[in-house]
Amino acid sequence: MKPIHISIFDLDKTVIDSDHRTPYKENGDLCLSSYRAKQTHENIMQDQLLPLASVMQTLIKSGAPVVIVTARRMTKSDYIYLRQNGLKAALICSRDQLFKRFHADEARRIYSLGDAEYKRHWFEWLQARFGVMAQFSVYDDHGGVLAVAREMGFICHDAIQTNELLRVVYDMGYNEGIEDALDYRDVFKAMGLLNQIEAFESDREVAA
Repeated sequence: MKPIHISIFDLDKTVIDSDHRTPYKENGDLCLSSYRAKQTHENIMQDQLLPLASVMQTLIKSGAPVVIVTARRMTKSDYIYLRQNGLKAALICSRDQLFKRFHADEARRIYSLGDAEYKRHWFEWLQARFGVMAQFSVYDDHGGVLAVAREMGFICHDAIQTNELLRVVYDMGYNEGIEDALDYRDVFKAMGLLNQIEAFESDREVAA
């Protein structure tokens, strides 16, 4: 049996620019109390997409397994925004989902953890859910989260660097007179992921 490749995406500073309403601590962790105060429908709808959003959208459209692991405590408006922008993954791991996936005492403890350890619990949960045949790629801007994911054997992509790379790719396309976004294969090729998407498409055709 071939391994299943699962892509895990963070949201803020990874696929979504929400800096206008997202305060951070000095260590890069989300400041939850201040964040909740600015988490209004109007503010959420002003968020902008980052270049990596196109990669996530492509994976979702292709039917590839995509998971969101975010430090957010999601609201209805957050889910609306994801759906409107083609970013609503089938599985979303967020603070509001903790009590559905963990026992109450454990969920309360995880809720209060810093981003890296908080996400470690979600990563472990995903490993248990998908089993030993699963391979994970993580897209995140937080160095501590990436360190945890790397320690667990996940393939790690620094979202800050990847978004910069994609900006260059898109700018090259624009300068060449391409009005629309580049074909997703060009994006994946630039990121070294073309084999990944082609392998998934091949497996899906065989299964059909």
